[in-house]
Amino acid sequence: MNIIALPKDPDDCLHAVMLARLDGIELWDSISSLSLAAPVHIADFAIRETACRYKDRFGDFHDSYRNAKKKNMMRRHLFWASRHQKNERVSIINDVVIRSFSQGIDAVLQKADAADARFLELSNQSMREWHRMLGFIRLAPANANVLYGRIQTSFDITDALISFFKRRHPGKNIAIENNGHIYFSGDAEKIDSVEIKARGRDSLAELFDRYYDTQYIPERKNMRLLTHFIPKRYWSWIDDGKKLASHLR
Repeated sequence: MNIIALPKDPDDCLHAVMLARLDGIELWDSISSLSLAAPVHIADFAIRETACRYKDRFGDFHDSYRNAKKKNMMRRHLFWASRHQKNERVSIINDVVIRSFSQGIDAVLQKADAADARFLELSNQSMREWHRMLGFIRLAPANANVLYGRIQTSFDITDALISFFKRRHPGKNIAIENNGHIYFSGDAEKIDSVEIKARGRDSLAELFDRYYDTQYIPERKNMRLLTHFIPKRYWSWIDDGKKLASHLR
């Protein structure tokens, strides 16, 4: 059986869905998901040629794909939905993209089908996780050229975080550790190790402790609001979570 790993690039994702439908190829979470399968690589095909074949067999693409604003909105949701932690994203993205080719992007954005609603939900959840990580990650100098930070998330957003911090810190390389793997620089390329200087708790964490101790008022404690903005799954690895969790005891 031939398979295509679901790409993270939105245009490659659209291309993969077309190829899968045209040639009876299975879309999978990753190539390693099925070791006996024969992988098909998007780079071996020209997207214009694939689009022409698709149009000849299944009809012209909906006019909304000629609208740059709407197509960019679809790209944005594909970018985030493809990074969700749940494997269901593969089948949902496949179904939604195929339907958008014939019924239009507006049908997806207006949640005309249950799969459309789930697709947008996956996209929004991934984007919210990215925003949360931006707020919780603390970069510290590993050496003169590398800023290092640590996160813990099952969403595939590490490269998006690195791209953000590369723009914020031009001229610096960014290394982010996530679940035992270290990703490095603008391409989020996985590497074996990064030289990290031994450090105690950084001054920013200590400053937060002092600030929190002076501002915390037990009578105004609202744990429901706290867990909404800082979910408990983060509390084991962020200094803020450890500090806040101490007030549950």
